[in-house]
Amino acid sequence: DSRAPLSPNVAVSYIRRAAIRFATDSAVLVRTENVALQDGMDHYPLTFDADNEIPYALLSAKQGHCDVEASLVDDVVALGCSVGNNHSVAVKFSVIPTHNACNVDSLLMDRYHDAIVSGALEQIHLMPQKPWTSGAASERHGATFLKAVASARKKRYQDADGNRPRTVAINPRYSLR
Repeated sequence: DSRAPLSPNVAVSYIRRAAIRFATDSAVLVRTENVALQDGMDHYPLTFDADNEIPYALLSAKQGHCDVEASLVDDVVALGCSVGNNHSVAVKFSVIPTHNACNVDSLLMDRYHDAIVSGALEQIHLMPQKPWTSGAASERHGATFLKAVASARKKRYQDADGNRPRTVAINPRYSLR
């Protein structure tokens, strides 16, 4: 029925997709892992919450103040050199929620809740033949979402320390205004 209200499960799905899009486009969920190097090894798995994944790129790898050549394949960082025991490399990377995540980093919902809801509403207002279908409302929410992504990305570049991870449940608090 085209007049049926949006179910909470569908709302959560749209919010999750908007959170993934926000995290991907802004790269605000930065993690730093200190990798203890072992003699003769150059590949080290990264650890992070199961509700997250690394989307595409390694942000940096440093030993002290020096950059270390590194690449990322399947959540494993490959270092360009093996420096031996008693050394560590700080690996900085970005994560995003997975498509089946039940929880998302609290930073997304605490700091960017309204933007993520706007991202969800942008898509919800495009659902065909629903009482809430509205191209104008979708455009308005889409512009709000994109502006927040740009602002978050700019703030991430200004914050050198990243953030500490904490997760919260995805909550379908939304309004179809």
